[in-house]
Amino acid sequence: MNIIQSIRFRIIAMCILFALIVNVSYTQLLILVTEESQDDVFNWHLAHSAKIWSEEYKINKKIIENSGALGKDIFIGLESDLIEFVSEKYNLDTDMLAKEFTSLTHWPIVNHIEKEIYQDVILYEIEFNDVRLHIAKAELDIRKNSVSLYYLVDVSKLYPQSGSDVDTLFLQVFMFLISTIFAIFIGMYLANRAVLPLSQLSNDVDTVEIGQKIVLNRQYYNDEIGILADKLRAMFQRIDSFVEREKSFSRDASHELRTPITNIQIAVELAKTMPQCSDRKVQAVLNRISRSNNDMIHLVKTFLLFGREESKEEEASFFNLHNMAAESLEKNIYLVNEEFISVINDINENTQIKQPIKILEIVLNNLIRNSFQYTHKGSIKVSGTAQYVQVEDTGIGFTYTKNFTPYSVQHESGLGLGLNIVQRICQLKGWQILIESTLGKGTLIRVNFSNK
Repeated sequence: MNIIQSIRFRIIAMCILFALIVNVSYTQLLILVTEESQDDVFNWHLAHSAKIWSEEYKINKKIIENSGALGKDIFIGLESDLIEFVSEKYNLDTDMLAKEFTSLTHWPIVNHIEKEIYQDVILYEIEFNDVRLHIAKAELDIRKNSVSLYYLVDVSKLYPQSGSDVDTLFLQVFMFLISTIFAIFIGMYLANRAVLPLSQLSNDVDTVEIGQKIVLNRQYYNDEIGILADKLRAMFQRIDSFVEREKSFSRDASHELRTPITNIQIAVELAKTMPQCSDRKVQAVLNRISRSNNDMIHLVKTFLLFGREESKEEEASFFNLHNMAAESLEKNIYLVNEEFISVINDINENTQIKQPIKILEIVLNNLIRNSFQYTHKGSIKVSGTAQYVQVEDTGIGFTYTKNFTPYSVQHESGLGLGLNIVQRICQLKGWQILIESTLGKGTLIRVNFSNK
């Protein structure tokens, strides 16, 4: 069985897929939550610091001037002055500093800017070139809306973007590998546990032997596997009953039919010798009864053999194939008019083969009878070696296809019941049957004793 098509592989694949989905979702969610949490904490700290600085500045301006933060991290003035201050500090193009740009949100040199409000403090996140600048704006005089205190923090070095992306990618790859390895081992464990009852059920079914009572002794859990086992038990019981009925019918009915058939044959032979039946028309009727009775004897013998289980295991033994063919031709010669048909036994007289005698006798007998029944002129030739036996005729033939099954559609063709019987025996013994037939020209049927 292809491992990719097995249930084990599907369970392992589902575990790996589930692990990857959970890992990707969890990693992305963790990164998002972490970044948002860090950003919120940082913004809160920035706004809180700006608020404190502004409150202290209102009380005593000297405190900020003496701290050394003024002109470094803290700027006091208008937004237009702040733009000029930032441009000079980070060596930005002064040509972009026209006086009409008095607001940070309209600053054309800025690639990206976000504006938020924390505790009455306005926060700006500004990105341009390689600079990531956070600015907290605290109003010093709300009524006049004049100068404001700006707290500037450059986070470019604190959170280098390239390094962060590489670390995040490495973390994701590492998590992928770890989760995949764990998923494979967990999937293999779960797959083995899930498939174990199926494997046990398969082994139990494999141990069943044809001809013996079919039973499943192992007890299964009351789950899907247990339900399947119960269904198999019920099916096996029906199969046992069917096989037993078929064997009983084939055995009993065939035995019961042999006595009346034998009596009919004896009565016909006696009637042929009676003076009262010497008339040619009466003899023709008796001959017809005798032929039909011979057909019945042949069918009963065949069905009786099928009804015996031991016949399927008949041991092979050596015998002369030429003599078997000659006996079969002689036995069925009454079916043809020898004046119009040439019957040829083309098997070498010294041909010895080792095969089950009774089985091969039925095969050869059915092939010859089939040819005799559907050949009205020309020839019938039997040939063979230790490797095969072949019957060729110039009968009515039939349209043959590779998947053709005798009697699957109709009976009125050059098939006869014999071909159906031959196919069943060949399937039973593992022989290969080859059929070549042309409608109106004849049929060639060959049985190879090897299926190669």
